[in-house]
Amino acid sequence: MRVIGLVALTTVVLTGCAPASATPATDTMRCGAPTALETFSQANPEYHGHHLLHIGPLWLSNVDESHSEAVIADFQPGIPTKAPIYFPSPITTTVTLRGSACADGGALHFWYKPDSPTPVGQTVGHTTLRQVGETSVDFMPSPTADYTGYILFWAPGKYRLATYQGANQLAAAVVTVPQ
Repeated sequence: MRVIGLVALTTVVLTGCAPASATPATDTMRCGAPTALETFSQANPEYHGHHLLHIGPLWLSNVDESHSEAVIADFQPGIPTKAPIYFPSPITTTVTLRGSACADGGALHFWYKPDSPTPVGQTVGHTTLRQVGETSVDFMPSPTADYTGYILFWAPGKYRLATYQGANQLAAAVVTVPQ
């Protein structure tokens, strides 16, 4: 009886010592909650009125609009995720997009090469998606506003995306890739 009481007391004491806002194991990089979507109100008729992910000067459109926060739509394990990006104004200085997994800090890879097919032609393993493409993509000064490419999410979880001009971070967002 004393053993049962001691075990119960130990359990209560140990659980009471845990911080109220303990970071879950799936967010070791402490990325935080997914970023809220914003209503796109610019003149582009394709996106006007839609809920998109706003990261500094760019807007990412492959999000599930049934959520109020950034949840990637159309994720399939082993297949690059198409992720159209829109800049509502011409780019006057280079904007760089980088990303990482919140679970382990691993660099996210991108494939934004004009007139280039998908980086892989079939379903591949998560290891391949962590190796092909580039760890950042530079959007060069241009009057062109739309870019179609792929973000190579390798597994469900949370990812952090950030935009930069040179070494200066402009903005960051957290997205969830669903199961």
